[in-house]
Amino acid sequence: MHGKHRPISKFEGFAAFAGFVCWFIFPSAFTIVLLRLNMSQTQAATEKNETSLDEVTIRICKKLETLPPLTYACSIYKVPDRLRLGNEGDYTPKVVSIGPFHHGKEELRTMEEHKYRYLRDFLARGLAAHSLYSSNYTYDSVPDSPDWVPDSLDCIPDSVPKSVSYYVDLIKEKEAELRSAYAESINLGSDEFVSMILVDTAFTIEVLLRLWSSEFRNDHDRIFNKPYMINDIFPDMVLLENQLPLFIIKDLYQKVYPFHGNFPHINELLVRFTSALLDLNVDMGENPSSPIIPRCISVAPRVVQLENTCSSITPICRCVDPRVEHLVDLLRYIYRPPINSRETRKKAIITTPSSVELCQAGVQFKVMKSTKLFKSCIHDDDFKSCIDYIDSLRVLKLTKLTVSRKTEVAVMNLLAFEQCNRIDMTAYANDFVAFLDCLIHSSKDVDLLVKQEIIDNRLADNSCAYTVIKKLGNAAAVSSESFCFASICEDLNQYHNSRRSRLKAALNKWAISLRKNYFYSPWAIISVIAAFILLVLTFIQAVCSIMSV
Repeated sequence: MHGKHRPISKFEGFAAFAGFVCWFIFPSAFTIVLLRLNMSQTQAATEKNETSLDEVTIRICKKLETLPPLTYACSIYKVPDRLRLGNEGDYTPKVVSIGPFHHGKEELRTMEEHKYRYLRDFLARGLAAHSLYSSNYTYDSVPDSPDWVPDSLDCIPDSVPKSVSYYVDLIKEKEAELRSAYAESINLGSDEFVSMILVDTAFTIEVLLRLWSSEFRNDHDRIFNKPYMINDIFPDMVLLENQLPLFIIKDLYQKVYPFHGNFPHINELLVRFTSALLDLNVDMGENPSSPIIPRCISVAPRVVQLENTCSSITPICRCVDPRVEHLVDLLRYIYRPPINSRETRKKAIITTPSSVELCQAGVQFKVMKSTKLFKSCIHDDDFKSCIDYIDSLRVLKLTKLTVSRKTEVAVMNLLAFEQCNRIDMTAYANDFVAFLDCLIHSSKDVDLLVKQEIIDNRLADNSCAYTVIKKLGNAAAVSSESFCFASICEDLNQYHNSRRSRLKAALNKWAISLRKNYFYSPWAIISVIAAFILLVLTFIQAVCSIMSV
């Protein structure tokens, strides 16, 4: 019995097979299913990632395709935050927006109606000019006075819409060039952009014309008949962010006034604007169309009054360089020194003794009659090189600088323009302001320069002028490798550190102390003289006593 195995029943065989399946087949199958699910999930995630990567690629490619082209021609910039911080009022328009950067701002909407009124005057004046021109008027037969220009606020011909269409088409042709003049992308549609350019250009031209002569105005003028308005608008027109390309102003003006018999040349208007803004006197010029920088403006007390007629300073220098980009650039070109007076560049430490210290050491300060604000020389001849130093003269000549709110805003924006523009452009304004900042260490230095008529202070007092100049100095950015006044700084430092200058400075300080302590009033002077006489008499008496012994 023990040698024989009991046969396995069918139930036991089925149970054994079921056990085998449960212990071996099911776990393996379950593992295979899990692996399959994981593979499916991994494949789905991979496909999703690939889809996501494709979307990212497409998005980047679309962004690259829609990037606006960068051009070398851009010249109108938004002021960098490092300059704007704390000085927002010097870069932001307060009354009128010109150009796209501040277009549509709520606080500037009040002027929009006035701008459209000026556009209406511009169109009507242009139609009247073309009407005379088409009626066979010659240069000599044009009336002597602009009185023939219609009162455009009341009598605009039916043909005005046609003229609007003409100017719109003209601007549309130049839209790409206009947009490329701005360093930032302009988020305005074509129609809105063209409309903005037309309105702002017409407004600018009308302001220039009405500034030129009161006869281009009318009794309803809400800008020139309100002194506070024009005083607010002028600074806004020289803000870097508030500019139009100069070529569109010239093009539209020349299209409206194809002859120059009764209307001034556009360059005359531009120079007149800078004259009124910066208190310059305009001398006579000869060639009205020569493409050179105006050299015929001299600094003088304000003699250009807004009410002067165009005949009072005609003919005028009409030569504005065609490379001038806008009104801020025009200020730079008018004030820059002649090419032949540019200094030899050298790496230098940008520092000098103060004006008072230099004066005590024997340096004389004199005003140089020139509009080349960014020019200084240690020499006896304005037309010689500004880097020569004549030890026997020890004269530092500087161009007169008017310090006022208008010039503060203009120079601040000029500094920003030079810092933002092409790297190969000489930073005359930044270098000059840095040089002036080196000369002025305290309000006493301003007192000295005001006394020498180098600074014409239009502010409350000299301490205010000192604050403005230090503010300009903080905004200036210069390079020691391209500083225009490196040689002058070196000469001034060498002279100030010489033994003779130190001796002279000590004597000057002693003389100043003597005047302050003993000669501060007539009675003090009499007392000192009496004491000196008494001392002399005492000395004589002592000598006589010794000799008589």
